[in-house]
Amino acid sequence: YEFDEPIEMPEGFFIGLSYNGFLGLAVDDGVGDPWDFVPGTQFGIFDITDATSAFTDISVWGFEVNYLLRAYGNNLGDLNRSAYSGSVAQGPAPELIPLETRVDAGKPHFPQAGQRAFLGFNVYLNDALVAEEVMDTEYLFTNLPAGEHTAGVESVYTTGSSDIVTIDFEITDEADTFEVTFEVDITQAVLEGQLIGFDPDMDHIFITGSMLGWSEPGSAETVMTQISSDPWIYAMTFDLAAGTYQYKYFSDFLGDGWDGGEYHGGDDREVLVDADMTVEDVFTVGDAPEFTVTFDVFDTEGAAVDNAVITFGGVENPAGDYVFEGVTPGTYDYEVVADGYKPVSGQATIVDADLTIPVELEPEVGTVDIEATLSIFPNPAREMLYIESGSDITGVRVVDILGQVVYSSSVDSMSHELSVTGFDPGVYFIQVTTTRGVVTHRVQVSR
Repeated sequence: YEFDEPIEMPEGFFIGLSYNGFLGLAVDDGVGDPWDFVPGTQFGIFDITDATSAFTDISVWGFEVNYLLRAYGNNLGDLNRSAYSGSVAQGPAPELIPLETRVDAGKPHFPQAGQRAFLGFNVYLNDALVAEEVMDTEYLFTNLPAGEHTAGVESVYTTGSSDIVTIDFEITDEADTFEVTFEVDITQAVLEGQLIGFDPDMDHIFITGSMLGWSEPGSAETVMTQISSDPWIYAMTFDLAAGTYQYKYFSDFLGDGWDGGEYHGGDDREVLVDADMTVEDVFTVGDAPEFTVTFDVFDTEGAAVDNAVITFGGVENPAGDYVFEGVTPGTYDYEVVADGYKPVSGQATIVDADLTIPVELEPEVGTVDIEATLSIFPNPAREMLYIESGSDITGVRVVDILGQVVYSSSVDSMSHELSVTGFDPGVYFIQVTTTRGVVTHRVQVSR
């Protein structure tokens, strides 16, 4: 026989065997009185070769005494024959004398007992089974309505069940209640999680659970009140009887009704009410929602421009790629640059939906003629950048990929040079204004 779990017996144990089918495994500390009870004593009244049988800890039956006896012996030292003054009896060797008839030793007092083992208690309320094979000797009914009720218990064994023993009791309307306030902090979820974009003037936080009969989120009795904006805390107070309650938070920012749960699946929140209390929770942070931003780029005639380079929130897409995916709510800078057009920069705010940003590009005056006579080198540049033009240069401006002007100078010459040693490595746009128009070039600064 192998136990399902180890039994701790640091001071030893002994086994008692009486008749076929009865086997006891007792724990003994070897120190106390022979009948001292030691937790963990196991008894099995069964056929030990039956795989469906099991030992049972006698503690579940309420016994606190061992059934097995302890034998004692006194050590009086080695036998010393030389100190014995009397005579030693001598006699014939022992002789086996068979009996003429068999001896009837009788039968066990508990026939068939070896076939039964205790499995636990079944608990009933008003003729309905509410718990099966409970090993504890106490069971608590919670959230009972006022009125008369009947509780029942039966013992369950491997061979069957006992009769159900019942007791009637009454719950009155005068049961004690406690003031329980639920508070939920949504700050972190608003700043970096699934509630980014939450507007307290339009959006709501709800609570529902067993204390409300699981009313649908959004109904009047589930709406929580904002009691603080730094941090963002919502609250609701109930008068509840003692017991255990399950509950969960919702928001119409995440979805309507049951679709707006702080998380999907998993166990509900739970609280044990036994006094006036405040339950402080944090709304599940979750992942921030993601949206798609698309740029619609066209010229002043309405014709599509398909070769623009767009930088959005510090991320530059290849020329002609106008879609940015996985964008979380927030405000972002953008820059749109295309050869032959003036650069366009701006900001866009993502709230709770995909966004399309229209961008109109204006042509640069004289761009075609200037390109042939304008030279900017070296590219990439490490220390100095030189500009030479076939017409007078009146101004030079350098813009980084975020649309910030990092250099600007008035010029009255056909050439200009500037130091880029103070620039961070990366891509820049140089706008050169001449008497014949404006032209923009991309340059790379490296180290």
